[in-house]
Parts: sequence; C-alpha cells; structure tokens
Amino acid sequence: MSISQIIRTNKYIRKIKKISEYIARYGQIFSQYKIFFPYRSDLTHPLFLELKNNPPLNYVNKKNANLFHLVMGGSKRDLEQNHIVEIFDHAFSMIASYEMFPREPIEYYNRQEKIKALYLSDKLKKLIFISNGQRELFKYYFNDKVILDKSIVIPISWANNINLGKKIITKNINFLFIASNYNAKGVQIVLKSWNKFQSFNNNATLTLVSHDIPIEIEKNLGKNIKLVKEAPLNSEVKFFLFKGADVVLAFALTDSIIAVEATSYGKPVVTFRSQHSKDFINNDNGMEIDVPINMYDVDKYGILWKTKQEFDEIVQEYISNGKFDRVVDNLVEIFVRYSEDPELLKEQTENAIEKYYRDYTAENRNKKLMEVYDECE
Repeated sequence: MSISQIIRTNKYIRKIKKISEYIARYGQIFSQYKIFFPYRSDLTHPLFLELKNNPPLNYVNKKNANLFHLVMGGSKRDLEQNHIVEIFDHAFSMIASYEMFPREPIEYYNRQEKIKALYLSDKLKKLIFISNGQRELFKYYFNDKVILDKSIVIPISWANNINLGKKIITKNINFLFIASNYNAKGVQIVLKSWNKFQSFNNNATLTLVSHDIPIEIEKNLGKNIKLVKEAPLNSEVKFFLFKGADVVLAFALTDSIIAVEATSYGKPVVTFRSQHSKDFINNDNGMEIDVPINMYDVDKYGILWKTKQEFDEIVQEYISNGKFDRVVDNLVEIFVRYSEDPELLKEQTENAIEKYYRDYTAENRNKKLMEVYDECE
C-alpha cells in the first residue's frame, strides 16, 4: 500500500470512527424516540416558532414516527396516528386544525360532541395543558374521567433572559405594556388608569407598544408615556424594552402568555383574570386584576357572544356603562403600590427569577416531555 493510500485510508478510518462515536452517543435517542412534530408548518403555534426548543427530541417524518406531538390538534390523518395534543388556547381548539373551518366561538361551541370524540379516541395518548387554570376550564366542558386521566400540566418554556433583564431598581418605575391588539389587550383601560395615576405620581413612566393605536388616541396621550408603534418587535428592540422595564403589564381580554416571556427576564407581571393568570403569578411574582368579562368565560362563550366582533362590541358597551371602572381603580392602586414600595418590587423581582427557574426552563419542560413520551410509546 502506498503512502498516499495509507493517508487516505487513515482519513476514512478517522471519519468512520467519528461517525461511530456519534451513533454510539446519540443512537439511543434516535432509536428510542421517533416523535413527529409539525415544526414550522401552518398548524404550528407561533410560540413554538419563536422558542425553537420544543419538543426536545429529534423529529422524524410521518412515515417513521411512533408518536405525533401536535399543538392544538392536527389534520385528520395526524389524528389517526398515536398522538399527543398540546392545547394553548380554548378547550375547543382541538377542532380548529382538524377541520380548518371554525373561526368563531359559535362554530367551536356547536362542535362539542365531535371534539369530545376526538379527545376520547384511543389514538390520543396524552393531553398536555400549559397551566392548571386551563385544565380547570377544560373540565367545565369535558369532565370525563377517561379524558382527564390522559391529561397532564406542563408549563411552556422560554429562553433564559434573566441576565439580560437585570436592572437597578430606582424610584422612577417603568411599566411596560406590549399590546399587539388595541381592543383585545384593553389599551384604553390602561390609558384611563394611567391618566388617573398621574395625579399621584409624576416619576413613573409607561412604555406602550401599540402598532394599531387609533390616531385620535395617540394625539392625546397623557404624561410620561413612551409609545412604540413597531410590529412585530425585532429581537433587539424587545430585549431593550424588557431590560428597561420594572413591571410588565400582561393584559388581554382574550388570552395571553406574554407573562411567561416577561418572567424569563425576571420581571413581575400584572395580569387580567384569565385561564392562565393565577398560574402566572403563583410565586408571589405579580398581581391579578379581576375583570368583568373574558373571551373564554364559560357561561358566555358561544352563547352571549357568538362571534369575536360581538365580543368586542360587548367590551365597548361594558366600558361605556362603567363596568370597567373598578378595573381602572384597581390598576391605579397597583401603579401606586409599585411606585411607593421599592421593597415590594424588589421582592417580586426575586420571586419572578425563582419562578422562571422553577417552571419555564427548557430543561424542566423537556424532562417532563421525555417522561410523557416514555409513557406513551
């Protein structure tokens, strides 16, 4: 054998050795778990596209998968396989991607029996909720032991931004409110509260992110409000906003999980009542404000309001009739408390950091998902 052949052979041997080491190291995962997750498809929840770390395993194609991990349900073909369904929004979300038709509350509401059949299917191995509150809402519609025995609560994860979010607390408190939808997030309620609060305190600032704020409202913004109209926010702007915040207002009259992102920066959050809200602040890392109406209220969803437009109209009627006045007063009180009690803010900031490491790290979530996959396969 010539010298060149020996060198060439040794290169091949080294490559083969590296491949063998790689297979030895990761082959167990490849062989043990064959999970299909429709990453970056039309059915993928936007949150997963941003996180890029869920679920934790290597994905395979549909042909080779032993288990399908679906968010909000899947296509008819997907649901014929052994599968896990992870729900972020309403208990009826299962039907959304299955039929690709329902869009309004009444359309979901009228399909309860069909949705229940999907949850009862032997092919559904596990039902994942992201909060205990969400599971309680689900039980109102589907309080069936067979279904609930399949369920588990696994909080979503978020990238670790704790160091990015570190900030020295001063008497000039900055409240951050990222509102992707002017009406759904209750922006006018917050602005009314802020204007009332300014008579108590002129040092605090409100950073409002609202790309669709009406022009007439924008022209008459009160004192100490910084308006950002960019949408969607790029990463650098978002990092800057969260770092500069002392408290994040995680408000929505429908549903929102911005509280999780805020917690990943170690920020206390103030929420409106929702299916997730109590779970978001269960480490004394924020405050909840009760509201007279939420999109998913069980005695009204699909009944009092059959469409999203009807819900928006009812919200406006409630605001006009003074049914949100108590919400305004409660928010003013919260603004005052944070502004006048730096120890409260410091304590809740520490609690937010603790909650992030307890509930929202990818490691914690992925460990729980691995256990679910083991149980289901």
